[in-house]
Amino acid sequence: MQIRQFIATAWHTVFEASAQLNGTTRSVLNTYFAQCMNGMLNCLFSEETLASGTLLSISNSVNTVLESCDHENLKSELFTICEFIYNKVTEFNNASQTSTLNMEQRELFINNWCSSLQPCLVRVGSEGITDQMLSLFIDLAINIFQMYGKVMNGGLFILHGLITTVDHRITPFLHKFIDYIVCSMRMENCD
Repeated sequence: MQIRQFIATAWHTVFEASAQLNGTTRSVLNTYFAQCMNGMLNCLFSEETLASGTLLSISNSVNTVLESCDHENLKSELFTICEFIYNKVTEFNNASQTSTLNMEQRELFINNWCSSLQPCLVRVGSEGITDQMLSLFIDLAINIFQMYGKVMNGGLFILHGLITTVDHRITPFLHKFIDYIVCSMRMENCD
């Protein structure tokens, strides 16, 4: 597992440094972006990663790569990553009854996975987020709150990424989640 963590950290460093580059060198790195993210996300979604204690480290590396990638030229790849994470979180939540993980472990997974959605949604940009996608991600955040019986960071990461990115387009959906935001701000338990 330490090798996975090392590789994730190395990619994190490479893409963070590439943010300072222009032209050919950065475009060469773009060709490796999808493969790099695929490997890092497979590590992030692995129970072995959770058991090894490296989940947060790999999550941080994924987020740094997402934040420092050449998002202007990688919109389609970023959209695919958003869809991938959405599908994984939905699948994970739907399999909750058959999971061998305890509630704390499940929450760790959800929070770390959704923390990667936040920068990914921001990098996709408002024009890349359709109204249907917006609605699906809001419903996912609400589902997370309801499933775990509390306002969790995972759901808040999704909502923050959307609010930051789509601006006024979120207004028609506010009624669906405003109570959760208020509970979070009050640090209350929302049933």
